[in-house]
Amino acid sequence: IIFLYFLSIYNDYKKESLCMNNNDKIVIKKRGDDGNRVITIRIKEDLLRETDNIATECNYSRNELICLLLKHGIKNIEIEK
Repeated sequence: IIFLYFLSIYNDYKKESLCMNNNDKIVIKKRGDDGNRVITIRIKEDLLRETDNIATECNYSRNELICLLLKHGIKNIEIEK
């Protein structure tokens, strides 16, 4: 079933590309123009494992879950003075 799905996508792509002429433009944005940035962080293995377990259980990607946790943390942080 998965193979047939990808085959249909490929066939649609081939049909579409055959119908295009050289004057058709494809407009793409540079990476990063969507307001997102790629960053690198250092994280303990056990914390990463727990994060991945929660993401899997909730059917989220690791990235989606981390963004949700960061949003919540930022909205609910209190900095001592």
